[in-house]
Amino acid sequence: MTEGGSGGRLRQEVIDNLSEISKALWQNPEYKRKQIQERKERAIDPDWLRKMKEINQERAKDSEYREKLSNAGKEIWQKKEYQENISKLALNKWQNLEHRENQLRSRSEGSKKISNPREFIGDILTMKKKDINTKYEMDGKCINRRIKEMLGHHGANNYTDAKLFLEDKNLNKIAEEINDKLRILDENKGVKKEIPNKEEFLKNIQEKQSKELCQYYGMDRTTLNRRIYEMLGDKEVKNFSEAKKYLENKDIKEIAEEINNNKKNAQIERYEGTTLISDKKQFFEDILNMQKKEIDMKYGLDAKTTNKKIEEILGDYGVKNYTGAKEYLKDNGVDEVLKTIENKEGEKESQDKPLEESDQTPEKVVDVEEQPKQEESEEKPLNI
Repeated sequence: MTEGGSGGRLRQEVIDNLSEISKALWQNPEYKRKQIQERKERAIDPDWLRKMKEINQERAKDSEYREKLSNAGKEIWQKKEYQENISKLALNKWQNLEHRENQLRSRSEGSKKISNPREFIGDILTMKKKDINTKYEMDGKCINRRIKEMLGHHGANNYTDAKLFLEDKNLNKIAEEINDKLRILDENKGVKKEIPNKEEFLKNIQEKQSKELCQYYGMDRTTLNRRIYEMLGDKEVKNFSEAKKYLENKDIKEIAEEINNNKKNAQIERYEGTTLISDKKQFFEDILNMQKKEIDMKYGLDAKTTNKKIEEILGDYGVKNYTGAKEYLKDNGVDEVLKTIENKEGEKESQDKPLEESDQTPEKVVDVEEQPKQEESEEKPLNI
């Protein structure tokens, strides 16, 4: 094989040919049936699951691999065509009655609890996933959510992880641990877990692993990453791995002071209602290109206040929140929307502007001679 550009083209041709062959094979019903059956059997094979878990764990240790994976994901999300396709798929799904019913059921099931954790973890070891779904009347997504609540701090976030973790474990001891954890979750339900000492938290990120940090602060990984994003999101730091890398050789005390000051200012602005969107064009472009939580972080707003600001700017056009704004701006274009807003604001200013003296309509000057004579109200005195 030749080197350079021709070599790259040849490699691409091989990939394309293999892809076409694979597509053709999957059109064969018998081949498709065999492949699906093999994958089903493989998915419940403990040896295969253990092997894949070890491979993924080794990959996760490789910083170069993680960075490559992260960059690939960012590149995909930055493609406008990909974003439009995702948006269309979501829209098409929600137009399907069955999908809407499934989502509604999933949300209602999301609040269902497992009354007997000991029995549940025993079922994970002995039953297939679909049988567990049937027994507990939940879909796969909700079952995995319950598993994550119970065993997420052990790195088991779904049925497959849990099955591997629970092998050769004392289930009674694990169940006691789960009961304690669920009790604490119930006690803290609805209470946002804050980080009181930001400097200590940043130092712990430098010194500890994510699992240790979760245990230290009594948080799961999702909540931990959320707190990190709230503090360092303006530095494009979104999770533990990125925070660890960002904080290398940094002045932790200085960063902690900056976080505290930013939070204090944001709280004052929210309380006084003074948070202004000075650059509407940039704000609109951010709505089109950024996720809601990224906008909240960039502008120092909470979710409710961001929607309030959107309604203040676009409420006259029936837009009241981030989702509505995204669709409206997509359909009409940022420049066109800005032009419409500016024209409307100009009209309002001209209506509200007080008239100059020269523009005022002069009051009618009534001539004295034209005034009607005042009737005499008193009788004339009698001559005696």
